[in-house]
Amino acid sequence: MFTKQLIRNIGIIFICLILIIFSSVQLNAQTTKHTEEITIVGSFDPTISNAFKINLNPKVKDDELTLPILNYTLKPIQLSTWFDLNPIKPAAIKGERLAPLFKNFIKAGYGNFDTPYLEFFASNLRSDEYAFGVHLKHHSSAGNIKYYANSAYSDNTAEIFGKKFYKDHTLSGRIIYDQQVNHKYGYSPILFLTDPLPDKLIKQRYQMAGANILYNSNFIETGKVNHSFGLNYYFLKDINQTSEHNVNFMSRFDNTFKFSNLTEEQKLGLVINADYYNYADTLNSENKLLINIKPYLETKLEQYQFYAGINAMAEIDTTSSFHFYPEIKAGVEIIPKSLIASVGITGGFSKNSFNLLRNMNPFINSVIPQTYQNNKFEVYGQIKGKIMQGFDFDITLSNSSIKNMPFFVNDSATKYFNTFEVICDDVNLLHGRATFSFQSKESIKILFKVNYYDYTMDKEFKPWHKPEYDLTLSARFTLLDVIFIRGEIVSYGKSYAKIYEYQFNSSIPLIHYPLIKSWVDLNLGIEYRYNKSLTIFADFNNIGNTSYMKWYNYPVQKFSILGGLSYSF
Repeated sequence: MFTKQLIRNIGIIFICLILIIFSSVQLNAQTTKHTEEITIVGSFDPTISNAFKINLNPKVKDDELTLPILNYTLKPIQLSTWFDLNPIKPAAIKGERLAPLFKNFIKAGYGNFDTPYLEFFASNLRSDEYAFGVHLKHHSSAGNIKYYANSAYSDNTAEIFGKKFYKDHTLSGRIIYDQQVNHKYGYSPILFLTDPLPDKLIKQRYQMAGANILYNSNFIETGKVNHSFGLNYYFLKDINQTSEHNVNFMSRFDNTFKFSNLTEEQKLGLVINADYYNYADTLNSENKLLINIKPYLETKLEQYQFYAGINAMAEIDTTSSFHFYPEIKAGVEIIPKSLIASVGITGGFSKNSFNLLRNMNPFINSVIPQTYQNNKFEVYGQIKGKIMQGFDFDITLSNSSIKNMPFFVNDSATKYFNTFEVICDDVNLLHGRATFSFQSKESIKILFKVNYYDYTMDKEFKPWHKPEYDLTLSARFTLLDVIFIRGEIVSYGKSYAKIYEYQFNSSIPLIHYPLIKSWVDLNLGIEYRYNKSLTIFADFNNIGNTSYMKWYNYPVQKFSILGGLSYSF
């Protein structure tokens, strides 16, 4: 039998013969055709020679590798390079379109109780170099408060103001004249038919002329000493020849730097103020100089803030006295940019000036005692922050020890009780204050303020004409950019007055403490902007039509309305 290897060899030989024959046929096809036949007869015995495998193993020549020693030197040759900078064109940013300005603005109206109103503003247009303007105002009323004396009043103001802008500083100033006329109408003429007061005896006129100038720095970069200097002056005179001059100089310096690694940065500052008063009435006169020097240091460490200073004050006239008050405040940012809590202590010394007192109560006597209020200390705690976007709050609680706090008492020197004398007493005052504000873009603005007062008197029985609380809720709404609505609610808590009543044939007066009831005043204002220049307005005051009193025996006007136009050009 054939082996498999033999059969495979025979197959290979057979295939080769077929290929040779096929090639021969193809070659013969290309030449002349032959008819000759050749027959080969013989035996074929194919054989395959033996194969021999190369039996060699690879060998690796193990030669020792020697690292060459390299020697090289660096030649200090500077290769010059150059490149050309092509300016990059800044991206075009389309800014907001500035609202057009008008040089002049006039507002005029008229209301019941014969109440004319006129106000005028004039100023330059938008400028990077300076600002200048003029302001004039008149507002008066016949009063006409039923059952009371002449209650007519008028307010007149004229002022010129301006600013000059420099690279790192701003210079500003103002000149003003103000006249206020009122009548001490706080009595009922029908009770004094046989002895009425003539109009000239109840009329009061305050005239004040003043000027101020301020020069302050506007440095943006740190390391420079920020500074400001100001000078203020006013002259005040009333119808009874009481007068007061005041010259006030103020200066401030501060610099932010880092001299310690304990905190992030430090601000060192100095405040220097000087007040000179000259007062004169028909009975006495006084000159007084008050000097205030306050160095302070302010710093911040992460979420903690610290402020420490000393408020040194000197009172100089024929004799001199000195007062020192700590100025310390520490705060912590509980929630970044949303909630801050702080505590502190402060104090100060100030004059109960004629100008201050007549702004508090315009019906005071022309002859007043010269007193100085000494806030020995005020300890306070404060928390303020943001509840949500546009909704802010500020809550403060303080306790103060005050010497010579002024109060107003109906003057018993005359039987009419229509003027007020000034008395002073030492007080411990607990004061709570809360403010909440909300703003939604320009369409809604709401402000709520409330104050609570708790007086502990030293000599007086009550804090005369001081309410237990006062609150204000004001709001402004914009509808369709043409209608503006303003609303205000004002409320005062109850207070007390002090009346001396002399009996016939007795030198000892009886003292009464009339109650001044709490009250609420509601006011509303509406404006319609007809176009960019013309606006129609109407103000409604004391909508509740209540005859409440802020000062004893001085009821206010009941419901009143004032309407008119304003025009910009």
